[in-house]
Formats: sequence, structure tokens, C-alpha cells
Amino acid sequence: MDTISTEVEDLPLPEQPLEKVVKSKRKASAYNTFVKENYSKVLKFPPKDRFKKLAAMWAKQKKKMK
Repeated sequence: MDTISTEVEDLPLPEQPLEKVVKSKRKASAYNTFVKENYSKVLKFPPKDRFKKLAAMWAKQKKKMK
């Protein structure tokens, strides 16, 4: 019967700590801003339907903008 070792082997640690990757934040898109401003209007709908309603509202507003 094979046995599995439960001891952790001593692994060498890196000499220098790894550098963290710094991501730059992107500017919010027009749609993101629209959702932030109008999400409170769709809270009365079930969660699955909220973004459907927001998408319809966005399409309507986008048509007006053209």
C-alpha cells in the first residue's frame, strides 16, 4: 500500500519579493455612467429583469442622442 507523505518539503524562497502589478483605472464609459445614474429606477423589478430594463432604457436614450 502506498502512503502519501503529509510533510511539507522545505522549498527555497525567492531572494526578492515579487512586485505587485499596478493596474490603471479606466474612465467609466457612457453606459457605465448611465447604469449608475438609473439603477435605482429598476430596483422594483426582479434581479434577472433589471439589466434588461436598463438595456432598453439605454437604447431609447442612445436613439435620442443621435
